[in-house]
Amino acid sequence: MPDLYRVLEVQRDATLEIIKKSYKRLIRQYHPDINKSPDAVERFQEIKKAYEVLSNPDDRKMYDHYGDMMFKEGFRSETPDTSWDNSGMGSFESFFQGFTGESASTYENSSYSWEPRSSRNSGFSSNDFGFGGNRQSRSDFEPPERGVDIHVNLSLNTIEAIQGCQKKIQLRRPSRWKRNQKQSMNSEIVSVEVPANTLGGSEIKIQGKGNFGKGGGADGNLIVRIDVQPSSQLFREGANLLLLVPITLKEAIQGSQIEVPTLGKSLKIRIPKGVKMGQKLRIKSKGAPLEGGGFGDLYLILYPVAPISDDPRLQQLAQSLEEFYPAAGVRSSLTFT
Repeated sequence: MPDLYRVLEVQRDATLEIIKKSYKRLIRQYHPDINKSPDAVERFQEIKKAYEVLSNPDDRKMYDHYGDMMFKEGFRSETPDTSWDNSGMGSFESFFQGFTGESASTYENSSYSWEPRSSRNSGFSSNDFGFGGNRQSRSDFEPPERGVDIHVNLSLNTIEAIQGCQKKIQLRRPSRWKRNQKQSMNSEIVSVEVPANTLGGSEIKIQGKGNFGKGGGADGNLIVRIDVQPSSQLFREGANLLLLVPITLKEAIQGSQIEVPTLGKSLKIRIPKGVKMGQKLRIKSKGAPLEGGGFGDLYLILYPVAPISDDPRLQQLAQSLEEFYPAAGVRSSLTFT
């Protein structure tokens, strides 16, 4: 087994606070959900095991005196005349004195067998370490637990979804988990970068803005689902855009030049004479971006708007217009098929 202090990247005289801080940093760095390197899982387990020992004063004291010997099968620290479980190595005192040059009498009032706390409290098997025992631990170690993702909806209009935008949302999430501390709800403003050409139903993931992890586990993510609100005038068909453009009866009958908005600057468009309801005018490359580069087209859907008024002059003009319609009437070709 590698040196536990070296595993946690601390000095042998490090305080418990320094050990905890280093453990939290390393457990995040090598967590299998984040680190995909081949040795991440093995390193992750080594870090947990090292913290198991060094975070507990009793275990650390034993490790400082016995080193890896405390992990041997059947190891017990007892009175000086107690043998070491039929290991064939003689009395424990003679072994300890030969190993350290010190007398075991310092520990003559103690009785100790070591078992990893993961097998007692956190649900991990003692097979992770390869040895067992039955001493209870006072450590506050908890296995790392990744924070739960937070899902929110973000509404955009059609232009915002096509051109991209930056939105700010107010996020509420529980405070970071700490043992024996009551959690509270924290509020913060999170900026969301919406890329250009975003479609409704797509999701944007913001790393680490979900619920906080526990025991050094990674924080969850914020998942933003995009909802594109329908427009009454602008519609999207793939990369093509359709814009409903109202015109007057005079413009429809005589033709005219009108100004229409686009994704860029406004354009002046020539309307031909005799425009019919729903007639389309195509403006090339003024639609939404294409995946392979370039842009779709913008279609202007023209519809003449009749004036509405009780003015007698308008009523007289409307009556005069009737003589210009076909004798058979405008609905002569109307069928229900």
